[in-house]
Amino acid sequence: MAKKENSQDNFPGIEEIKTVNIEKNLPDFKIDISNPIVKTVKSKTKSNNPIISQPKHSSESHKINQNPKKTDSKKSKPSKLNSKINNIFTFLKTKLILDHYNLAFLIILTLTVLFHLKYFSIESIWNDSAVHLWFAIEAVTEPIASFFSINYYLGDYAIPQTLTAFYYLFTNKIFLAGKLMALTYAVLASILIYIIGTKLRNKFTGLIAAILFGFNHAFLHYSIRPLGDAPLAVSVIFFFYCLIRTESMPKDHSSSFEFKDLLKIQNYNIKSITEKVKGLSINKITQSKLFWGILTGISLLATMLHKVQASILVLSIPIYMIIFKRKEMFKDKGIFATWFIPVFGVIAVHIVAVTFFGKNLLGRLFGLMAQFRGMPFGLEALGRIQGMFSWYLIPFIFVGLLFVILYKQKKFYPLITMSIFYWLYFEINVDHTQERYMLPILAVGILLAAFAIEELSTIISNFSHKKLKMPVAILITICIVFQFLAIAVPLIDYNSYGYLGLEEAGDFLQENMGENDILFAGSPRMMRPFTNMEFYSNGAVDSPLRGGDLYWLRGERYHENFRNFDHCDEVVNPNAQENFETDIANFTTEHTIWLEIDIWEYTQPRWYYDHCGGSRLQQDSLDYFTSLGFELVHYVIRDVGPGEANRNVPVIFVFKKEQSE
Repeated sequence: MAKKENSQDNFPGIEEIKTVNIEKNLPDFKIDISNPIVKTVKSKTKSNNPIISQPKHSSESHKINQNPKKTDSKKSKPSKLNSKINNIFTFLKTKLILDHYNLAFLIILTLTVLFHLKYFSIESIWNDSAVHLWFAIEAVTEPIASFFSINYYLGDYAIPQTLTAFYYLFTNKIFLAGKLMALTYAVLASILIYIIGTKLRNKFTGLIAAILFGFNHAFLHYSIRPLGDAPLAVSVIFFFYCLIRTESMPKDHSSSFEFKDLLKIQNYNIKSITEKVKGLSINKITQSKLFWGILTGISLLATMLHKVQASILVLSIPIYMIIFKRKEMFKDKGIFATWFIPVFGVIAVHIVAVTFFGKNLLGRLFGLMAQFRGMPFGLEALGRIQGMFSWYLIPFIFVGLLFVILYKQKKFYPLITMSIFYWLYFEINVDHTQERYMLPILAVGILLAAFAIEELSTIISNFSHKKLKMPVAILITICIVFQFLAIAVPLIDYNSYGYLGLEEAGDFLQENMGENDILFAGSPRMMRPFTNMEFYSNGAVDSPLRGGDLYWLRGERYHENFRNFDHCDEVVNPNAQENFETDIANFTTEHTIWLEIDIWEYTQPRWYYDHCGGSRLQQDSLDYFTSLGFELVHYVIRDVGPGEANRNVPVIFVFKKEQSE
């Protein structure tokens, strides 16, 4: 068994560096050198030479300032600015130059940022991204209506879209703001995984984990887009770190306060409770553990504000506590706060949602837990996990799990338990699971693999009696990273050719549409943030904050098979095309009508976009709209893939029908 290295929890953090003023600290005394004293010490070896002696010197050659108080303080005393600069340089020297692990991590972080910047200009946007960009616009234009609306929070991604709104204030470009949000979370992911790996094992393990996580193909693929899945994974990593900090604290043996003590208070008022709390004597260990316990509970609630599926973790943490922390659940203040705050928070939000908004939050959460749509279709979620980690990494994950069991690495227990619970939820309840849904458990697998790589390298080094630990670990890590990049680069490049030109089309519409104009869109979710137009309030939308002038061509009124898209022969609404023509004729009497259609959104109505026949958008479709009085006023051309055949393809068409006189 290899010798385990101690955890180093030194990053991030700045040690206090004190600048010592030598002259200031000199004592105020006078030295008389007219009669020097020579002291001799007898040696045990009977040597006649003195050990310490003071030779005679001329008084002129060694003058000592008789009054140090008269020295020029302006020259001797360093300025505060110089002191701060010295502190900064000292910090950089000790934390970066002398600490090779931190320096290596900084290099890795820089490389991951550069990789993200390589794809920063990608204009491809997905439906989910467009929805969250719109909520960010709402947060800026109507902050009160947004932040006090239940839809802002139940629509998922509240915290990421708020950060997007912050960037939007300075950029005035919503797509750019969304990309900056995604880049911020990518940077935080590398930092947090390095810190948590250091806390679990050591800095070398943390460095390996940061490399594997930062260049993982699944995380790269989704973290370059303004989606909520990668931010959710990062928030889960922060929650895991807080939980580890709480778990690693010494046990709380203080008996000065128990939760039941508050229950003994006869008069439940603010004064009595305040006096009781003030009288608590909590030691420093208890304070620290209570702090991390509270932060853990709050961070778990924060994960739900990244995506509602994080509620799975809220349900899993009491299960973990019952299995591993039964004796400490109510006695240890930190452990108690860890599970009580998120559980109580969810219940409190549920009461508010039911009372003021008529939303059954708990009913929605438990409804998600009892769908049972996944397992009958096979181990679909397990297959997604394999695709997320790759076969290069999976063996190391199992080896790391074995080491955790053999070495009894209890810090890993909550991470593994909740990851298994998370996977089981998707395996049992969700069909058509995507890899991005499973990103929250990516960090746990990476940490287990990093542990295995570090430990195996140590074992090999010990058996060979050579210093092979670092070379072996680096070699294994590089091989895995190359395999990650071999998957990531073509995957990202392939998906960068879809859903292009939507921002350009939106900008054109925003600049040319009148205040009273109406827009029919084949990709309404994408058009909404790029035109600043809200859906029509009576259209096929969930619950918009306000009505608008944007109509869904994919809504129930205009789509034949809206509810059964996969069954082309099953027409739900046979009057879809007739409804469109009728509404156009009616609206033209009072409004100018604009129309956006594209080659991207395959769920557009079949009467002009026949996805079942394989033809999709053709010239006949354009001619049809022209026959209704529409005029083609703008089109967007893009390269939709490698090869000469895919160059300069029209991808979006914008039509206009003037208001009739």
